Amino acid sequence: MGISIDGPQALHDPLRRDVRRRKTHAKVLRGLRHLQQARVEFNALCVVHRLNYRQGRMVYRFLHRIGVRHMQFIPLVERYTRENSFAMPPPGDRDAAPAPWTVPPDGFGEFLCDVYDEWLANDVGEVFVQSIEEYAAALAGRPAGLCVFGTDCSTAPIVESNGDVYSCDHYAFPAYRLGNIMETPIGTLVRSPRQRDFGRTKMALPKKCAQCEYLHVCRGGCPKHRFVETGSGERENYLCPSYRRFLAHGAPTLARFAAPV
Repeated sequence: MGISIDGPQALHDPLRRDVRRRKTHAKVLRGLRHLQQARVEFNALCVVHRLNYRQGRMVYRFLHRIGVRHMQFIPLVERYTRENSFAMPPPGDRDAAPAPWTVPPDGFGEFLCDVYDEWLANDVGEVFVQSIEEYAAALAGRPAGLCVFGTDCSTAPIVESNGDVYSCDHYAFPAYRLGNIMETPIGTLVRSPRQRDFGRTKMALPKKCAQCEYLHVCRGGCPKHRFVETGSGERENYLCPSYRRFLAHGAPTLARFAAPV
């Protein structure tokens, strides 16, 4: 079971409110304790945003202290249009700008580097961090377990409460609606030519990516984040500085964990 928690209360509550705008940190901790008492396995899903990206060690230590041993860190990257509405994924809404709470381009990398150092010093083999696991898998020549770092992103569609199916939860816009499970079997929708084409566009990368030494790990990242315009008319991933920072930082030590025994 996933537990959404962004660190201590001061880092969690400003952006994690319920439908009545009430703070949720205390409720999340109560739910976590119930899971622990019932011996239900869980992992923490922590969003990295403008408020907590410089607190990687603090967030990691907090999660460790409350008993989390499986951690996922997800960068918050959202754009707003001039009309103050959420922007379409690229190539749509080219004039949109990052929302105020979006993590800086290299901020997610800064966060992961701090987490990595803390994990390496104290918790190897005891705590499992998704980003570190994915990097180690890539170094070992294993396929990605996370769509963001895969070569094809057609395998992570989303089903909404009304039965509508979209190509991805980052692409829940009319242009990416595949159909409805009340009208068409879900297998037909997710194996459709439209969805296969959607997945293949993942590897339509700018020239800079093709020359990058870390392409075999990040695979260009999530296409939703490819909105940084280049002089050549191509669009690069907003989080490229973060991926390069983290991967360069972890490579010297992580390579030995990924080496064949």
